[in-house]
Amino acid sequence: MATGILQQKPGTAPIRWLRDRLLAERERWVLWLPVALAAGIGTYFGLPVEPPVYLGGVGLVLAAILLLAFRSRWILRIGLLGALAFLLGFVVAQWRTHDVAANVLNRALPFATVEGEVKTVEPALQGARVVMAVREMSRLTPEEIPARVRIRLHAADHDIQPGDVIRVRARLAPPPSASYPGGYDFSRTAWFAGLGAVGFAFGPAERLVQTGRDGMDAQLMQMIEGLRARIANRMTERIEGPSGGVAAALATGLRGEIPEEVRQHMRDSGLAHLLAISGLHIGLVAGFVFSAVRGGLALAPGLALRWPLKKRSQQSRR
Repeated sequence: MATGILQQKPGTAPIRWLRDRLLAERERWVLWLPVALAAGIGTYFGLPVEPPVYLGGVGLVLAAILLLAFRSRWILRIGLLGALAFLLGFVVAQWRTHDVAANVLNRALPFATVEGEVKTVEPALQGARVVMAVREMSRLTPEEIPARVRIRLHAADHDIQPGDVIRVRARLAPPPSASYPGGYDFSRTAWFAGLGAVGFAFGPAERLVQTGRDGMDAQLMQMIEGLRARIANRMTERIEGPSGGVAAALATGLRGEIPEEVRQHMRDSGLAHLLAISGLHIGLVAGFVFSAVRGGLALAPGLALRWPLKKRSQQSRR
């Protein structure tokens, strides 16, 4: 056996070891495709500058050609399949970035008059925060006007609802980037949300004629956003103190009513991720637990006839 090893060509042992390991993982090869896809997406977003538009597409075509050329070499085929998935993730991320491209404010505007349709309303202690589809904006040419802006309204504008068309004087600025290397980059989030500027209002907004309720899809989205806002307002009215803001955030995803001190406490305790998945995700989990507990208890006639199962199921979610 030792003689056989000595007779091997130099450098063949690592190749044979790699081949054996790959063959042993044959049943799990497909599980590495999402990893390669995610690596391509992460590589694109990790680049310090925007690459040429054609870069990902050219690489994807080249990998496909090489895969066809070396389809009989199984080790190369596996590597090229991984490269293909990697480049596919890169291309998809690049395409999505260019697909959502919209105007972004290139300078701060200390005073600007903005008119547009309210798309979303997030109640907050200092005043509701709204996202507006801009129709007109002073001090900018039509080519420079961003499609959407996010503005914190005056505290008096508590009755603004999705679908309203308003005019407001506000201070606007470009979405801020990360305050330190590796920190949260709001400008990237704003880019994919279509936000071209953020700011705050100087006074109450002027409500105009509601002409923005056109189209079935628009009406449905306005109804959903209005329902979210009403649920959040009802919860904060019925539950006193910061607990109401936290409950409303977990149920609807609207986090504006949570005091900054409570937010910091949640970050320090490691519970801030609950706010990140608040709304639909928390509602699904709570609904599943409620249904499972109540349905399970209802299977026992003795418990169903003697206990208030709905109340016990609600307590089990807490």
